[in-house]
Amino acid sequence: LSEVKSEKIKSKLIKYMLVEYKLENILDFYDVEGLSDDLINFINSEKYPLEYHDIDESYDLSDFIDSTIKCNEICDDKYKEFASNLFDSIEEFSLLNLSRAKLSILISLNLIIMNSKNLKFIRNEYSDGILEFIISDVDEYINIATGTLSDIGEIRMLLDSLELSVEQKLDLLSTTTQPISIKDKQYEDGVTSEIIINHLDVNDLPIIIKMYDEAS
Repeated sequence: LSEVKSEKIKSKLIKYMLVEYKLENILDFYDVEGLSDDLINFINSEKYPLEYHDIDESYDLSDFIDSTIKCNEICDDKYKEFASNLFDSIEEFSLLNLSRAKLSILISLNLIIMNSKNLKFIRNEYSDGILEFIISDVDEYINIATGTLSDIGEIRMLLDSLELSVEQKLDLLSTTTQPISIKDKQYEDGVTSEIIINHLDVNDLPIIIKMYDEAS
């Protein structure tokens, strides 16, 4: 496509998918029209992966990445492919209105760094993805989610998670002094003991008394 000089001809070649499906052609057309509907359709048109080795340095990849990372219209498989091969780690995540699926892709690839700014942003803008984000780097979450960043609702959700070890749950409990109920919970024995000793919910006293009576 780079050999075609006419921008109108380039547009027609992309629109009617008459050029080879490769990254260079996508980038060439992006330089002409940006991330247009025709280019998105072309990107989404094939299932097989693109070749990402030896990309010519003349291409402005940073601008292409800035456009594609926030594009919900790119199919999820291709978005994940771009994310895996082109996107960098994100120190300060600030994208609004990203689809839940696209957010999940970025989280699953550990591209959104766990830090206080990103934690606050995900909490405020993508609350339905907060648990997935935390679990992606729960050890760092435990390090930073203290003091004013501590959230008892998140802690309770994480205690229910099967993806955390007992040690991680104990570390998590050490970040708060809030009471936590064990009613209708199936926490691990070590977690239950820690809650009873240091996070007792007084409303649980009848349950605890019954537990000790049954054990004696």
